[in-house]
Formats: sequence, structure tokens, C-alpha cells
Amino acid sequence: LPTLQNMLNQLSQTSPVQFDLVADADDLPPLDKQTQFTLYAICLELCHNTLKHAGATQASIELFRQGQTLQLLMSDNGRGFVPGQVHNGMGLKNLHDRANSIGASLKIFSPKEGGTLLQLRMPVEKEQPVLGFA
Repeated sequence: LPTLQNMLNQLSQTSPVQFDLVADADDLPPLDKQTQFTLYAICLELCHNTLKHAGATQASIELFRQGQTLQLLMSDNGRGFVPGQVHNGMGLKNLHDRANSIGASLKIFSPKEGGTLLQLRMPVEKEQPVLGFA
């Protein structure tokens, strides 16, 4: 979480987009280093896509545990897209490949009023204590 927060702070200072992180380390399950790295890489790709395509001024990443699922939500206030007209370039393919590599599902939505919402859901072990990121 500190590394992700640092990246978002730097992006907010050097781009027209204000990036925010909402996460409670005490509520997050422990994750191995590879999963942490993959989630970071996904967030980096999402931020890049927001900067490159969204025309947004605000974006938010939320990480939270919901039962036996870790959820990552990213939303922005950009122009969004028309479903079915999104080009599946390398960025989207990389996102899906990275999500699959950690057993996560990935969905992307664009509400009629604009903006984009991405939802990543990853199952986590029930028996593990909730300790947060290492």
C-alpha cells in the first residue's frame, strides 16, 4: 500500500488527474509478494490508461475485502466509452492476463453519464488472519 500510495501521489503532482487511494491495511488479507506485484502492475496500467484515454480530472482506487474476496475498484470521471467500441489493445489484454495470473476476474463498465469503472475480484483464503499488505 505505501508503494501504491507513493505512485498515486507522484501522478497527482505531475498530471492533470488527481488520483486517490482508499484502503484500510488492517482489513486486507495477507498476499504473497508476486500477487502484490501483480496488483501493483494492474494499478499502474489502469493509471496509464486513465492518463492516456479518459480525459479525466479525478480517479480513485479502492482496495477492500468483502467476505472471501479481495476487490479492487478503479473509477474515473472521464469521458467513458461506448460498450462494444473499446479496442482490445495490449493494455486491456495485459490487464486481463495479469488478473488471470492471480485467479482474479476483471470487468470494465462505462455508465451512461460518463466515466469508467473497473472491478477486479480475487478470491482469498477464509482461514487466513486479516493482516494487510506486507
